[in-house]
Amino acid sequence: MAKLGARDLAAAVALGWDGATTVGATARVAALAGIEVMATGGIGGVHRGAAQSWDISGDLTALARYPVLVVCAGAKAILDIPATLEWLETHGVPVVGWQCAEFPAFYTVRSGRRLGFTFECLDDLARMWQVERTWGGGGVVVVQPPPEEVPGVEVAIEAALSRAEALGIRGASVTPYLLAQVSSLTDGRSLDANVKLLKQNAQTAAKIACAIASKKWKD
Repeated sequence: MAKLGARDLAAAVALGWDGATTVGATARVAALAGIEVMATGGIGGVHRGAAQSWDISGDLTALARYPVLVVCAGAKAILDIPATLEWLETHGVPVVGWQCAEFPAFYTVRSGRRLGFTFECLDDLARMWQVERTWGGGGVVVVQPPPEEVPGVEVAIEAALSRAEALGIRGASVTPYLLAQVSSLTDGRSLDANVKLLKQNAQTAAKIACAIASKKWKD
């Protein structure tokens, strides 16, 4: 099955392809359908070594462009998180925490990067989204920590990165390869954690969507 980014959708439709959508592609479709809130495990971002490879996920430009609130556990841990946050800041994409003051690192609660804003109340978060919509902004990233951490995941990531480099894996194939390798090197613990955090993100996204809908109805 093809991996489809936001730029690939029209061609895939024209050719009648099936595919799995990235965060960016899902955000584009959601915006077209009038869906304001979505959930994912972790967003794509700036890859490690991007200063040489220029490997930056199309998720980031989609987040800046399409008016969708994305709930996630931060950026995928295989990425360069500081560079990803810098990109989002430069392009005006708000990144806020849901009941957390630090940007999570997908498999771990802490990344060492503090957030500018933390929300504890659904009504306040719904109000923030309403203001963004009134002002014509793009997407918003809402992060929350994973429900459990994966011990030793950074060692596994470094090993996976070395293997990908040795094999010359580039472009769209990098992320699926690295995630599969990390799962193997952690004896499946990273995959289990991924499923759990995705379920948690979906639950939070549903609560936020209800709060937004309730606020619209009251107004």
